[in-house]
Amino acid sequence: MGELQKFSRNSFFLAISYFLRFSSGLLLTVLVGKSVTEDDFGRLSLALTISTFFGVVADFGLPQLTIRDVAQDHSIAARYYRNVLTLKTVFSLICFLGVIAFVHLMKYPAETRAVIYPIAIFTFIASIGSYHYFLFRGLEQMQFEAASASVHNLLLIACVLPVLFVSEAPVLIWKVSYGYLAAGIISTVVIIVLFGRKAGGARFSFKLAEWKTLLGRSGYFALYGFLGLIYISSDTVMISKLWKDDPEREVAFYQAPVKLLMASIFIIGIVTNVFLPMLSRKFKGPVDDFKSVVRTLNRVGITLIAPITMFSLFFSLEIMAFVFKASYGQSSNVLKVLSLAFLAWYAPPYGIVFSAMEKQHINFWVSAACAVFNVVLNLVFIPRYGAIAAASTTLATYVLMRACYAWHCRRYLGETFVDLKCVTTVLVCAVIAAALKLTGLHVMAAAVLFCIVYVPALYLLILAPPERELCLKVTGGIRERMAALRAR
Repeated sequence: MGELQKFSRNSFFLAISYFLRFSSGLLLTVLVGKSVTEDDFGRLSLALTISTFFGVVADFGLPQLTIRDVAQDHSIAARYYRNVLTLKTVFSLICFLGVIAFVHLMKYPAETRAVIYPIAIFTFIASIGSYHYFLFRGLEQMQFEAASASVHNLLLIACVLPVLFVSEAPVLIWKVSYGYLAAGIISTVVIIVLFGRKAGGARFSFKLAEWKTLLGRSGYFALYGFLGLIYISSDTVMISKLWKDDPEREVAFYQAPVKLLMASIFIIGIVTNVFLPMLSRKFKGPVDDFKSVVRTLNRVGITLIAPITMFSLFFSLEIMAFVFKASYGQSSNVLKVLSLAFLAWYAPPYGIVFSAMEKQHINFWVSAACAVFNVVLNLVFIPRYGAIAAASTTLATYVLMRACYAWHCRRYLGETFVDLKCVTTVLVCAVIAAALKLTGLHVMAAAVLFCIVYVPALYLLILAPPERELCLKVTGGIRERMAALRAR
């Protein structure tokens, strides 16, 4: 199978996987936000933030290491699978004790602790099942990743939605947290039973020498992930402790735009994760081929993230009131700032480039410097300005990170990969969104009209003829795959 056919196939199955993952997350976020009070939504968001933070510590960079190494040598997949399952189980138990200690240290009230503990257990158990995603991604067998992701997300919806619809409004948030827990347990067991054999056989391995090797090689991935989460997690935790006027409500007004944007840019995850195995292979070959793939990755990513962020920037108030409740319109300014922050976060995707180049130490040191910058600004401004300060600090941090990465990229590859096409794409999206804002259309009608105008503008004004041909070939390959599935 050629590179283009493999790219089309993997894009198709990753699209299914990410669509299910983020659409289920968006669906639950919206329904929970509408069904519970703002304070309870803030408690759930805080619980998910703390659990995600400790979940990344429990991962210790092993999923990212698996993608890179297995993409280069498929024969090591079974050995990685058994050792990583064992390590993740051990680390999850240790990190759950860390969650308990952290919650008591922060002196959260009983109603908040009652949500955090089941969500933490859900996160650790579900992460064992989600490791299959990364293994299959390294093997470039995205069809199995899509299948396992489908199992998890469908069970998550099946366990949480009955709690929302059966209970009287406002729904008690601790009931929702136990719906998450049930989904995590059931989905992980089902994934291991269905896909464990394809991954190499689900059993524990206690070879300490291999553990030492894996942990040594994943160290920079772990530190990079840990520091990266500081930008996402520390601000939420600081709001919950430093903001004195109803902190749970302020957390809700900060996390609602965050979750909305994270769910909206799921397609960026498809692009970056399809390209990572390809980048890892190309790095072993001629440098010009590697740089060509990086340019393509950057341009494709910008064409996808620019319309989302620019539309969110101009229609922030309408989006928050429409998706959640009218009271969430207070977080529209937070959405505006975070839209720019997410654009700076991706453009261009230097982190994945240096991971493919096996220069994780650059990711670590850049993240470390930016983490210190982020924490200091949050400590200074969150007590005074709350959620908007956290969003502004996130934007400033990502701009600093882009500048540091650009310097390293020019040093090692001779260019920053920011060109006129990328800038033009962002400007075109801004002009279209601003024009639609002036029309006074409903947000849904404006979104549809934005897509209708943007797609031909992208094709005619931004993409060069070779890139147009590539887009046609890739979409043609995806259409063929869908037709084959329908025929079966």
